[in-house]
Amino acid sequence: MTAAKRKSRPRLPSLHCPHCGSRAIVRSNNEVTPIVRELRMICTNDEECGCIFVGQLTATHIVRQSAIPNPSVTLPVKKWGVPANDTGPTPANDEQPPAAEGAAT
Repeated sequence: MTAAKRKSRPRLPSLHCPHCGSRAIVRSNNEVTPIVRELRMICTNDEECGCIFVGQLTATHIVRQSAIPNPSVTLPVKKWGVPANDTGPTPANDEQPPAAEGAAT
């Protein structure tokens, strides 16, 4: 069976063990607040490492408002994929024409 014909499983977010770097899997989770979940994780390298740790999954901002918003949830609204450094000053070299235009004149 070729890769194109094979059904793929959805990609799930994953973490690595903070000690050995092996993949860690979620064993259980519970809701802390409507925007925070606590994840109990275990290292898959159980023979050599065996680390068990806790992580958190958090909603950080809204990209598109809900049609049925929860009034107890307040998250900032931000655009999708806007780099964090877009609010800085314009770099000095951005005022120059591209090299191809400058060479043609």
